[in-house]
Amino acid sequence: MHFSKVFHLPLTDPLLIFLLLLGSAFFVQIVSRKTKIPDIIGLILIGMVIGPSGLSILQRNEILKLFSTVGLLLLLFLAGLEIDENTLKKNQQKSFIFGVFTFSFPLLLGFLGGYFLFRFNFLTSLLFASLFASHTPLTFSLLQKKKVSHDESVSTTIGGTVLTDIAALLILAITVAIYRGEFGAGLVLQMSLSFALFFLLTIFLLPAWVGILYRKLEKRDDLLFLFTLILVFGFGVLAEIAGIEPLVGAFLAGIGISRYIAQVSPLANRLHFFGNVLFIPAFLIADGMLIDPLSFFSDPRSLGMALFMTFCVIISKWLAAFLSSRLFGWKKAQQLVMFGLSIPQTAVTLAAVVVGYEIGMFDNAVLNGSIVMILLSVIIGSIITEKGADGLLSDSAPVSLSSPLVLISLLESPKNIQRTLELAVNLHETASVFVLPLFPRETTKDESPFSTLREEVATYALATGKPVEILLPSSPNIKKGILSFLTTHPTTDIFLSFSPTSSMITPKTLYLMKKILFSPSSPSIFIPHLTQSFSTFEEVVLLVFDNDLSPADLKSPLERVSHLTKATRASLVIAAPPKTLSSIQKTFSSSPSGIFFTPKETSDPHALKEIISSSSNALFVIFSLVKNRQVPFSNFATVFSSLGPPLKQKDYLFFFSTKKKI
Repeated sequence: MHFSKVFHLPLTDPLLIFLLLLGSAFFVQIVSRKTKIPDIIGLILIGMVIGPSGLSILQRNEILKLFSTVGLLLLLFLAGLEIDENTLKKNQQKSFIFGVFTFSFPLLLGFLGGYFLFRFNFLTSLLFASLFASHTPLTFSLLQKKKVSHDESVSTTIGGTVLTDIAALLILAITVAIYRGEFGAGLVLQMSLSFALFFLLTIFLLPAWVGILYRKLEKRDDLLFLFTLILVFGFGVLAEIAGIEPLVGAFLAGIGISRYIAQVSPLANRLHFFGNVLFIPAFLIADGMLIDPLSFFSDPRSLGMALFMTFCVIISKWLAAFLSSRLFGWKKAQQLVMFGLSIPQTAVTLAAVVVGYEIGMFDNAVLNGSIVMILLSVIIGSIITEKGADGLLSDSAPVSLSSPLVLISLLESPKNIQRTLELAVNLHETASVFVLPLFPRETTKDESPFSTLREEVATYALATGKPVEILLPSSPNIKKGILSFLTTHPTTDIFLSFSPTSSMITPKTLYLMKKILFSPSSPSIFIPHLTQSFSTFEEVVLLVFDNDLSPADLKSPLERVSHLTKATRASLVIAAPPKTLSSIQKTFSSSPSGIFFTPKETSDPHALKEIISSSSNALFVIFSLVKNRQVPFSNFATVFSSLGPPLKQKDYLFFFSTKKKI
């Protein structure tokens, strides 16, 4: 092919288009890191420069539309993955209130402006107002990078997204149907049934059958990745069939399967990499290509339209965030996060304005004004979201879970090392993770099993993008090796990777655990027995046997359990004697995390066996508080043997702690 044909502008060669997208994403990332300007803004601006209204290097052809559509669906899917279904349920009232505010305020302001200022008729004014009544949480990636995406304000805002987008899409469908003369009882019934069936499938049926497949494909990362992508785009197609925007289908699919994808896992890392490297940047570049800056000189009405629409978005979205945060008793930083997340107008706005323009309800001024409003809303939203995220970081006190953690292997061939690693790193997302292999005999770094363990750890670290350091034991003696490490590394938690059975309950083992618990750093001890990935559990059941634990005794252990519940996205059940259960309820009620759980009183072993037997796909966390340097775990063997076969057939996690904390 001749040079002139390949480089003819606008580019049509697929390889050159792909190369230009990669180069643009690379360039923007470099500039963003040096200038601290959010990459979202840079990508939209570069789209404007290389698009039809700029240098005309690219057009929005079918190739770019494909990349853009894939990027948009992945963006909403990844946002849905970050939503804890339990947190969403907990915040559903707040999400509804905020959703009503952030939809109705701009809708009212926009309708009045369209009807009285721009002289639109009633129907056009309603569709015009809906253009900025919805929002797309495009700046969510900024919160992810700053590790504050789990804040209550984030889940509340994104929960409100579902309401605003669906309401805006309903207005679009109804106004277009009325404009075309197609609106009637039959259409209303069809839309109602389609919406109802789709939500039933996504929220209730999807998690049930998808969970089975995720557990079966646990060890096939490649198939898990492909299956997840099939769900993303499959539910986008189903949403389209149901008359819903595909992005809503992808978003709901993310919420539906979030419980089965650990936040720190090979699958999560691959999904984020797949979306963030090319497809999401392509979507932002394609959005920027829609902007025509010259139109504001040729048609001054476009400038007035853009300024009015941007003004409506900023004022109404700020008012919704301000009133909601005051009503919920939230801090200034949380208000800024709500405001920043709800400003960007992209997906639904773009779909509505294009449809309205194509059928003749909108003119060029509305189209141009909408595109500029989209750009400005993303820029302003990015700045405000980043400011709010910094505020959340400064408001949050440092937590003990960010201290280095230790994973210790006591087996020659640890079969479940990756499951234990997955559990450890998800409980301590910001921690330094160390693997200290200790074997019952002297082993050098070149020998197997050390070599085998090192390979398994390196594979996991590479797949997750999580730094995990494997250390060479300082002593072949297990006790000396652990205690020597504890003197140089302040440690909050230790994970022992052998399976607890009656055979390990020996005086020597108990003495070792006693030394660990009452060492200067006083770490907790976790002994997991996992037969499946911990992210696939639907329920975490905490079993507490002591009947005299106070809220002070339970504060630190319950922080760990709360973190575990958030990491697994599972519902929490706590079974304990009456007095301890009352202390647990007091501890959680005074906690800002507001964890919800199902309490169950256990006054006798029979009740415990009943809970264990009746719980399916649950992780049992068996907690014991060791006091006053007594011989620890005196009831360890007794408990394990008394619970008998029901527990041995389940997945469980022994959890030992002391009153003494760092």
